[in-house]
Order: sequence, then C-alpha cells, then structure tokens
Amino acid sequence: MAITSPRPILLPSLPFARVAALPRPNGRVALFNCTLREVTADGEHEQELTEGQTYLDALKTHFGIELDVPYEAIRPLPQTLPSSV
Repeated sequence: MAITSPRPILLPSLPFARVAALPRPNGRVALFNCTLREVTADGEHEQELTEGQTYLDALKTHFGIELDVPYEAIRPLPQTLPSSV
C-alpha cells in the first residue's frame, strides 16, 4: 500500500542517530552511534568507540569519511533513548 497523502508523516520526537554502513566482499561494516560492528566470513566483531578522535578515525578508516570539523563541533549524541522507541 502506497502512502499518497500530501500531509507529512510526523513521528514522535525521536533522538537522532549517527549511522554509516558499507557492504564488503566478505561481509559488512556498520557504525551505529559509537558501536562499530564488522561482519566477515570469520564471524562478527563489535567494538564500542569512545567519542572524540577515535570515532573520527573509525569514520575515516572504515568509510572514507573525513570531517573538516573537530568532534566537538558535531551534534552530540542523545544520552538516553525514550522508552517508547
């Protein structure tokens, strides 16, 4: 069923998330907020990154993303998720 209403669909005010994901020949790599997850033929590896330069280094290393601002200049992550999510 397609939604054809001209009215926008409004969601409750959900916190935003930082997400990056790429397929790889033998799996995938994904970054959700500060959780880096790599899936390969050998299994799955998950790592919690610290905020700051470590996060920026992961963006560059795994996704080729280089931000031209310091980590402190990007929008902070929400501290908690609402219970209704």
